[in-house]
Amino acid sequence: MVIQVSIRKLFRAREYSFQLDVDFSSDSDTITIFGPSGAGKSATLQCIAGLVTPDHGNIGVNETIFFHSTHKINIPPRLRKVGYLFQDYALFPHLTVAENIWFSLKCYRIARSDRPRYPLDEILELFEIAHLSQNYPHQLSGGQKQRVALARALIVKPDILLLDEPFAALDPMIRSKMRRELVQVRERFDIPLIMITHDPEDLAIFGGSIFSLENGSIIKSAEA
Repeated sequence: MVIQVSIRKLFRAREYSFQLDVDFSSDSDTITIFGPSGAGKSATLQCIAGLVTPDHGNIGVNETIFFHSTHKINIPPRLRKVGYLFQDYALFPHLTVAENIWFSLKCYRIARSDRPRYPLDEILELFEIAHLSQNYPHQLSGGQKQRVALARALIVKPDILLLDEPFAALDPMIRSKMRRELVQVRERFDIPLIMITHDPEDLAIFGGSIFSLENGSIIKSAEA
């Protein structure tokens, strides 16, 4: 994966303002953006996904330009072919596990005639959640919710996986287990990923290109 991100975005809320001014590039298949809460990590990830539009700059992944303010390019999120794992997993409480995963195909506007190419049963088995397919989110453990959210992100066969603090919502007792599972998922799907985290343990396990973010700007980069 080759990614280039050079963006600026001013966030305002009443008397509060925050300037995001991020510039980095990498050819690594694993990118970790590390920093404290409020540094701008989630905002950066949301800009890459197309959930937030920068004021200025450009974003490119491989040969595709996601965003370019000068050339007025802004590809909609559903066309960027990214899988997104939200920090709180963002599962719909009124939908079953199977319905939550299936909903991803609707979001990406995948035609019904094409949906057999995205077998639900296969991904349920792959993430070992087939027995939970008719359960609702409130009936799941933290680790099970993460598996469902990952299955929902990956069923559309994205080109890149974006992870927003994937272990922050988990009990400390099961974080190490879920880290190992995510490593296995990464290897099984052979998919590039960008992870944001404030936990040094994630750096030790996932490594890759590491960019330290503080107060909205990259202050340091390293390879692990």
